[in-house]
Amino acid sequence: MSHEMLDNLGSTDVDLQREGAFQAAEACLETAVPLLVNLLQSSNLGVQEAADYALRKIGGRTAIEGVLPLLRSDHPPIRNLGMDLLRALGYQHLDLLVPQLKDDDPDVRIFIADILGSTNDVLAVQPLCEALLHDPEVNVRYQAAVSLGELARPEAARSLNQALSDDEWVQFAVIEALMKIGDDSSINAFVRALDRSSELVGSMIIDALGEMGNLKAVPMLFKRLDSSPTALRNKILRAIVRIMGAKSLSLLSAEERARFATYLLVALDDEDVEIQDAAIMGLGFVGSYAATGKIIDLVGPLDADRDLERVNMVVAALARIGVNAELERALQGEESKIRIAILVLERIASPEAIELMMRFFPHYGRDMQRSLSAALARISGAEAQDFFLNVLDNSTDGTVLKQALHFLGSKLRCPECADAIVAHLHHPYNDVKD
Repeated sequence: MSHEMLDNLGSTDVDLQREGAFQAAEACLETAVPLLVNLLQSSNLGVQEAADYALRKIGGRTAIEGVLPLLRSDHPPIRNLGMDLLRALGYQHLDLLVPQLKDDDPDVRIFIADILGSTNDVLAVQPLCEALLHDPEVNVRYQAAVSLGELARPEAARSLNQALSDDEWVQFAVIEALMKIGDDSSINAFVRALDRSSELVGSMIIDALGEMGNLKAVPMLFKRLDSSPTALRNKILRAIVRIMGAKSLSLLSAEERARFATYLLVALDDEDVEIQDAAIMGLGFVGSYAATGKIIDLVGPLDADRDLERVNMVVAALARIGVNAELERALQGEESKIRIAILVLERIASPEAIELMMRFFPHYGRDMQRSLSAALARISGAEAQDFFLNVLDNSTDGTVLKQALHFLGSKLRCPECADAIVAHLHHPYNDVKD
């Protein structure tokens, strides 16, 4: 039977070749490996796929040894097939892969470094660390860093920390790898690297510290706020907010909160939406009233339906700052700002907020009156009784009237309001009468 399989694999008929490949796969026929490797280079896609399937099924030392030479092919598609197979099979025999990291051909070393990152084996860490620190070819060192990040083993952290002094191209991969590993030792290494890094690398380091979320980084980042250029400082602010959580910022000393708030106000002008959002969240806990107007100016044009999550975040931050002159000024601005201000006042729901909403109600047109009356009906109590009675006397809008009737009748259950409510049984709109 094995002779028939080998004959099929050696045939010039593509159907027989495919049949032979599937037969070899089912039989796990190791002697078929050389022929299957040849068929990987066939111009027929079906034959290629069958040979690939068979080699994956057979696996083991013989298959890996057979595929390794494909890494030297002059044809990129063939090399890529070899790479894919070795990524799938390489973990079975690392001893066949690791020596290739010393190959004279830097391309082969790059490919092997890539493949080792797919093995999910701690034994791949040390040879990759050696390549990272000592290979003369920058692209090999880069790929070694990428693969160490894929393995995400803490054993690699020390070597990756050392590699933060390598070429910028390698640093990019090193930072990404350290971020995935998240080892405590990398915090100090990152901070030290900031002093000698380009602005781009420094920015990546700050982002990585924020992503890792280690509180040990916060004091070191705070020390850099005053000396950093604006763009980098804004990223530091985002990292601090991300690490601490906006709520924890309220635990800072009064002096630290004031300094932090000053920088957060500047960060609102950054073009990066994530930095803007971090600044807004931070200002919700450490911001002064001055932050209110600037935040509303920034987010006023948001579409509450399309940007609901961001609008909710902004409203929560502004509500924590509280009622102030800037919020009142927003009630006198364009419609987009008024809508944000109403949402904020509803979230605050204090007597001061309710009074402000009632005071501005007569100055608005139908749509804004609808929004205000709905908000007031949700958050108000007896303090709004006279307001809604006045609405019943003066409003002609059915939606506003329904909100007033619901508030007085269903929410307050106000006996003295009965006459005003009953009078609307003769209203021309059926939904108001209902």
